[in-house]
Amino acid sequence: MILLAAITMLAHVVGRAAPGVYHEGLDAWCERATRLNEGGLDCSWRPLSCLQLKLKEVQMITIVSHLLTDEEGFRERPYYDADGSLRIGYGTLLTRVKITEPQARVLMQRDVQLARAVARSVVGADFLKLLPARQAVLTAMCYQLGRTRFASMHIVLRQIQEHNWTAVAEQMRMSLWGAQCPNRAKRAAEIMRTGSLPANKGTKPTNGTISGPH
Repeated sequence: MILLAAITMLAHVVGRAAPGVYHEGLDAWCERATRLNEGGLDCSWRPLSCLQLKLKEVQMITIVSHLLTDEEGFRERPYYDADGSLRIGYGTLLTRVKITEPQARVLMQRDVQLARAVARSVVGADFLKLLPARQAVLTAMCYQLGRTRFASMHIVLRQIQEHNWTAVAEQMRMSLWGAQCPNRAKRAAEIMRTGSLPANKGTKPTNGTISGPH
């Protein structure tokens, strides 16, 4: 009993040491070891052998991880490997990576902050004087288009400086972006024209300002 209790405690320690990978518990370890060794070791009644097998597996994963850390190297951005596959981190295939909707929302919010900084930089000092709805549209455009494409919309940017919102809306619809994403551009153009967010987007129409009446 004392030996079994000690083994069980060690199993929990190993489980905590590698969360998200080793959640099976001692019984599952034995069952898995039996399946992996159908022609050899049957340790369903020998928990110590199961534990030894599991510890060897943990050790091997650690060794391989160290090896791959050196061989692959860390990349914080996606990259194409020699075989043309898209990878990230320590060679993880992006086609195998899944994220949840909440995780995607966190990533989006981070990128929105970056996009807002881009919009503020490109539009200039007047950006913070625009109505919140117009700031939101320009930020969303930077989020989609990036700095280079957004900054190339010279006529739209000039009309923004002149506060000619009807012309801004028209030029947005007539732009290359408007041709590529007509429905999206049409919705964004209407918000720029009116200065109000549509109520059906979960936000009450607003004509309020942050620091000015434009």
